[in-house]
Amino acid sequence: MFQGYITHSYISLFYLSALPQWVRMINDTQMDSGEKLQWECKAIGRPRPTYRWIRNGLPLTSQGRVEIVNGELTINKVQQTDSGMYQCVAENKYGDIYSNAELKILGGYCLYY
Repeated sequence: MFQGYITHSYISLFYLSALPQWVRMINDTQMDSGEKLQWECKAIGRPRPTYRWIRNGLPLTSQGRVEIVNGELTINKVQQTDSGMYQCVAENKYGDIYSNAELKILGGYCLYY
């Protein structure tokens, strides 16, 4: 019985600190101009991870049509200029992990022959 107690305590201590691990990642997406993009990434870890977003290698912040809340990214009425490579970064003091996806916005026009 005493040995079981030590094992249980060991397991509990093991989970007190951990590098983030993905629970939900973002995926490549194609959509029409004017649609609403909603991506969510989610990670677990100890301490709880924080999130940041990157577009084409540059930090992405909430402004205008772009809204970022933790691991959720929303872009209202996507445009061609929103196309690119996106990264969701989950991080804590033990390290960071990246989820990558490409967003392709299809033209909002028709070609007639």
